[in-house]
Amino acid sequence: MNQDKECLSKTIDFYKSFELNDRDIDLIIISHLHDDHVIGLEELLNGISVKTVILPYLTPLERLIVALMKINLPNWYYRFLSDPIVFLLERGVDRIVLIGGSEGEEGFTIPRWPEGEGPENKMSRLLLKKELPDDKELQEKIKENEADKWLDYLNTGKVLVKRHTGYVTVSGFWLFRFFNYKIEEKNVVQFNNCLRNKNINTTNNEKIRQVIENKKKRNELKGCYKELNKDLNNTSLMVYHGPIGGLHISTRFFTNLFFPTCPSLYYRYAFPMLASCYRSIGCLFTGDIDLNHKWNEIEKHFTPCFSNISIVQIPHHGSRKNWGKNPNLLSKISDFSLWIASAGISNRFGHPYIGVTEDIYRKGASFYWVNEYNSIIIEGEIEW
Repeated sequence: MNQDKECLSKTIDFYKSFELNDRDIDLIIISHLHDDHVIGLEELLNGISVKTVILPYLTPLERLIVALMKINLPNWYYRFLSDPIVFLLERGVDRIVLIGGSEGEEGFTIPRWPEGEGPENKMSRLLLKKELPDDKELQEKIKENEADKWLDYLNTGKVLVKRHTGYVTVSGFWLFRFFNYKIEEKNVVQFNNCLRNKNINTTNNEKIRQVIENKKKRNELKGCYKELNKDLNNTSLMVYHGPIGGLHISTRFFTNLFFPTCPSLYYRYAFPMLASCYRSIGCLFTGDIDLNHKWNEIEKHFTPCFSNISIVQIPHHGSRKNWGKNPNLLSKISDFSLWIASAGISNRFGHPYIGVTEDIYRKGASFYWVNEYNSIIIEGEIEW
């Protein structure tokens, strides 16, 4: 664990010292609240200015479920789960966007860049006006479940509540499209009943937030999490991002490869087969989502984007379960694509699953394993 923490700190330090020259981040997207996806957040935010953070909304009760997954993590993580909005705003984030969950959207088309125009006519920060519609139903739910100060944040525009339909753009030419859906109600009901049996008032959201930050209470309630159907990864926020239509991208890849002494078959499959240029540079980030769950909704939502995707983050670190026996997503993406799994060398789950890499290579695509030793930087130039 100490080795993992040291590796994480070194990575964040390198990024802040050498990559983040102006100490300014336009956008951070949090796919979900599990510790392995946010555990470096406090360190990253220290001394950094962040314009916008986008994340899915979970109720206090749902955040308690996440807190009970691991009960002995750093205190700041439970403060974050208790009230993610206050945590982020106190650390200098300008604006937070909460994305609600609903069905996939049909009829979406990627806009085209106006002919003859260069970037000087389109430069702007993240646009979040009519491109992502307000989610008024979720906004009312938030007002019921969260602390009174959230109402002030909503009124002043520090917090926006949006549906996942439509898109947002950065600097006028880079498009983001999100997909999210709700935690299954049966999981929340089951968890709710268990808490009541332990004399926890589940209608008191302030009390729930206090329980999240109380290590003794977390320990007392961890049995309620063990009784759950744990398919909470399904709620990960998926993100497509890439240039709007009509732009030509020249792409370069910079990799570092280190080969530790290890006979594992994984290393044979971790070598990249990279092309110097893709016809498109669209990326799809899947978080920990299960591609076998509500695939029809996912397909409906991202069908207009599939032909533009060249780079895919494999869901749940290359997990066999989240990939499935007949991976639907793989059949939708061009053979000329790069699939990236992010997983620690010594993880106890066997990620990335070797069957995932075999599927990718049979497709004629490329696979790359990002871990403590191997990294990849993708750069592109837009031709106007």
